This record gives sequence, C-alpha cells and structure tokens, in this order.
Amino acid sequence: MARLFYFLIGFAFFAGLSSNIFAQWAVDKNAREDALYVRYMQGSESVVVDGVEDAIWDKADSIIVGYHQTKYLPGSGYDLWAGTPVAGDSANAVAKFLYKAPYIYILYKVVDKSVGGLDWGQFDAIIMAFKQYQSVHSWVQAWDNRMEHFYTWGYKWAFPDSFKTSPVGAPPLFMGNSAVAGGKNEWRTANQKERWEAATVVLGGQSNDSLPDLGWVSEHKINVDSLGFNLDRLGDVLPFSFSMFDADNFFDSSAANNVHTRTWWGCPWNENWYYSALFLDPNVTTSSTPGVIPPVDYTIPHLRAGKTITVDGNTTEWEADNVLDFHVKYGNDAGFDSINGTGAWASGYQQNEMNNYPIVIDGPEVTFNVTYDDANMYVSAKVVDQVVTVPDVSGKSDAVTFVMVPRNYVNGNGIFPAKILTVRVDSSGVGQAQDDLVALSDTGGVVFSLQLDPGTNLNDITSPDGGYSIEMKLPFSSFNYPVSLGDSVVFIGGIVNDLDVFEDVSSNYYAKAWWFVQQPGQHAPAWVTLGPANSAVGVNEQTPIPLSIELLGNYPNPFNPSTKIKYSINVNSDVTLSVFNILGQKVSVVNKFNVQSGYNEFNFDGSELASGIYLYQLKIKNLSNSQVVDTKVSKMVLIK
Repeated sequence: MARLFYFLIGFAFFAGLSSNIFAQWAVDKNAREDALYVRYMQGSESVVVDGVEDAIWDKADSIIVGYHQTKYLPGSGYDLWAGTPVAGDSANAVAKFLYKAPYIYILYKVVDKSVGGLDWGQFDAIIMAFKQYQSVHSWVQAWDNRMEHFYTWGYKWAFPDSFKTSPVGAPPLFMGNSAVAGGKNEWRTANQKERWEAATVVLGGQSNDSLPDLGWVSEHKINVDSLGFNLDRLGDVLPFSFSMFDADNFFDSSAANNVHTRTWWGCPWNENWYYSALFLDPNVTTSSTPGVIPPVDYTIPHLRAGKTITVDGNTTEWEADNVLDFHVKYGNDAGFDSINGTGAWASGYQQNEMNNYPIVIDGPEVTFNVTYDDANMYVSAKVVDQVVTVPDVSGKSDAVTFVMVPRNYVNGNGIFPAKILTVRVDSSGVGQAQDDLVALSDTGGVVFSLQLDPGTNLNDITSPDGGYSIEMKLPFSSFNYPVSLGDSVVFIGGIVNDLDVFEDVSSNYYAKAWWFVQQPGQHAPAWVTLGPANSAVGVNEQTPIPLSIELLGNYPNPFNPSTKIKYSINVNSDVTLSVFNILGQKVSVVNKFNVQSGYNEFNFDGSELASGIYLYQLKIKNLSNSQVVDTKVSKMVLIK
C-alpha cells in the first residue's frame, strides 16, 4: 500500500501537468534545458535502491519527459514506432538525480498502463548513456568511450534461445556495455553489480501480462568513478543522456492495440550524438536552495558602439578582446580538455580514411571569433594551413563549417536540426558555399567571404602556405529568431577540414577537428548566450549591471604564462579566486576586495606552476549582507 500511495501521488502530479510545463523557451537567459545539477547528499543521507521513492528524492532536481511533449533545447525529442499513441500513457516519466561518492543515483517514475515487453520494438526500457572521461580526443577513442546501461524487459529479444516470452512478474534485464551488463541480475559478476545496481517496482499490477498497471518506479546506483571521474574532489560535468521506451499492449490478443513510443533527454541512443549535461559541484547539495541553474557554456559579446564588421575575408577589424574566441587544433588534447561543459567530450579530431591513414604532418587548425549586433551574428575563422588544397576528385577539400541551430521546432520528433554552413576553398582561391549555406546565401540573406593569406599558393607544395580566413554574416531572422532575440540563447559549433597533397600521392591525407559539433545532424552544439559588449581597456563605457553572478571563463586558454579570468557580479563584493591542480590541491589564492558590481577579471599568472590542467573557482561575498556564493568550477590549461 505504501508503494501504491507514493505512485498515486506521482500519478496525480503527472495528470496535473499542462503541456506548457514541458520545455518552455528559456525566459531566463541563464536557464538551461539540457543540463541540471546532481545534488550531493550530506552526512548520513543515503538512497536505498529498492524501487521505492523515499523522502530523500524530494531534495533532488529532476527532468520530465513525455511523448509529444519533450521539446527540450536543443536536441531532445520523441518518436513513434508503432500504433496510435494514447495521451498520458506514452513514454511519460520523471527522472531525478543525486550523488554520494562514488555513485550517482537515478530515479525514474513512469506512468504506464502496460508494463513489460517481449521482442525488439515490443518492450519497455531505459537506455542510459554516459560519456567516459578520456585524455585523448581522437574520434576512435571518443566513440569507444561511451558507456551504455540498457535496462529492458526484452527477454525474447535479448535471449531468444532461452525465452520465447517474458516471465510474468520478472524484473528488467541488465543489458548494454559488457562492463555493466550481463542479463538477469543473478547472472552478473560482482564487478558488474558494483558498477551498476538497480531495482524496479511495478505499481498496480505486475510486468509481462495483459492486465492493466499504473506504472513503475526504478532506482539506479551507478559508479561514476569507474567511468574515470572522481567527483568528490571538485566536481565535474558528465555527458549523459537517457531514452525511455514505452511498448503497450503487446501481451494482448489483438495486435491492433499495440503501441510503441519513445522519448529522450539528450540522445535517443547511446552514440556520440547530443549529450545533456549533469553538473556536479560539492557546493550544490541537498541543503542548497532550490533552483540552482547550471552555467551556460559561453557568452558572445555584442559589438561595441560604433563598430561594424565588413564581410570581405579580412579579419583585421575584429577586436580580439570583444569576441567569443575558440581554437581547435588536430592532436591538441590539452586544448580540448579546456573546453567548457560537455565540449571537452564532444569536441575532438579525426583522420578520415585515405591512403590507409598516412602520418598527419600538418593537421587542421582554426581559430573562430564570434560577435553580434542587434540583427546579425558575425563569424570569422582563421585557418592555419601550410598546404592549402583545392578539392580532389572525390570531393574532399579544405573547408570551414560553422553550425547554428535555428529556433524553429520540427513537428513530429522534438528536434531542432542544425544548419550546416560550409565554405570551401575552390580552384580560384575564393570561397564556395556548401551544405545549407547554398540556400541561405541565395535567399536567406547570409553573406560570406574567403581570403587567402599572403604567400598562399593553391596546390603549390614547393613552399609552405599561411592559410586562409573566412567571414560570415548570419541574420538572426534567417534562423527564426524574433526581432528582440527572445531569450538570447544560441546553439553553435565549428569544424575545420584539411586536405593535404604531396608529390608522393600515397602521403596525401584528409583530417578534421571540431568544437562541440562533429558532423551534420543531431550533434552536441554549445549552449551560448548573447551578452553585452566587453569593457574596452581604458574606456569608461556604460555597461548594464549583470543580472547574476557568473564565471565567464578565461582567455587565452590554453595559456602561457598568464590568462585573464572574467566574471560578472550583480552586487559589490569581496572576490576570492582559488586555483586547484587536477588532484584537487589548492595551488593559488588571489583576493580582491570591494569589487564593484559589473564585469570584472583577474589577471592570473601561472609562471610558478607546471604545465597541466588546472581548475578554478570564485567565492563571492556580498558586502551588503555577507552572503557567500561559490561559482561553478572551470578548467584552464597551462602549456609551457
């Protein structure tokens, strides 16, 4: 009865949801729909993994998914596999998250009138995917370092020789990656059970029969330290996604009643697609105030008053201190590690198949700059390339791609598909539009230009080239943004492709590097906000007081030996910068007193530190009420 009572409360909660609860546009510029905090449990707090929603879960942050409702920006969604969906009984669930070293605890509370399953496409299931920590960012390792936890009632699908149907009342199977899977729980090894424990209670009935149920509650305990993280030190960002399968009435005598729907947060499968972000910070606990908002990945500064951008391929007019700047280079693993959010896992480099993978001696490298005015986003890309090459016969070419996600919902699956804006170097040394840029430059008002660096001669391998530069003007209206820019959130990414040819054609190769987005489709854009212009050095500009406290990152990153750590505060405060090494040991503390509200920065000098990855955090003490706030933890890379 206690279990039924808990679920009836949850069922009433579901029934009371109106459609506008799901995935509202983020009216708060700092709000995110692709991320939440996993709160740290304190002291003796714990979760008993038994499939019962205990009181501790009331302290957890949650995400709600539902068929025909999930429209979370920018990649979550839903789809229909079979039959006609039933309102209120089609892949509807709440997911909650808690942490206590070394485990993440996840609870799923699911509304479902037909619990269980049979064969593929006929079962209830949860696919959970974590991206494991990796120090190497090449595509092969990035693909292999995913960890699937597939929790399913698909007995007939998983073990067709042993099960012609699913046992009545049986719990789900543990499938997925061999490190955690094993089928029935009693078949699994001790190590598999240590890495993943789960328990499920079916409410109002039992699994795998034709009688009606109310739903199910499932609790999971996953050892995230086994994925390469160590979150009890300073926290981290875990790339994560889950997909909820709901197959109804497959035990009925009539196939006409069969329905199979699916909804997901992040990614529908376990692949290197879009991952949502689980933020873990020791300062965000079960006793912290509700509604703690994860930070955005980056902020794009507005063009300064009186400044303009002429799109001609010449980037000399760009102000380096007033742009979002991101740099990717083939093989630069330390640089990829320094990217914010899930970008450290989604970003990387790849050598494509050509001539049996010869050695890459001049890999792709690009620096993107992004700024905007009230009507347009401006993008520049400076490519360093010693062998600038025109397209080969198979279509490979030197090219730059900027990815931007329009703010229009594609009805039917909840996905906001990206626009792929590619400029390649053509045989005359000018830019040629590819992919979505063709149509947008013809009718959408998008303008682009390419300029070769001085001394660059196409396909001339007798002397090294300098590279080339690209500029784009992207009208917000062409990407379905309102005139007011709405919530000022944009979703972007960048790619550089590099074809190098030599006298010995067997040495020719083709490679790429990317920031957040690896290829067209539903792939991991950065969550970025449009912010005010940065204060110019030596100029007393009137900038608005920030609405919140935010750590805005550091530039340059990587750095040697100094970098500027930028932040915003909305009240006068004392500010303390703490820097930690990768072991969590504090290596530097810098204090500033009576800092005025606004946009500020620390000049951090790493001359006394060794090369490596460092973490940093600000402690903000409000001078009016002595309240102390800790910011998120960010990463920076010192390379000497």
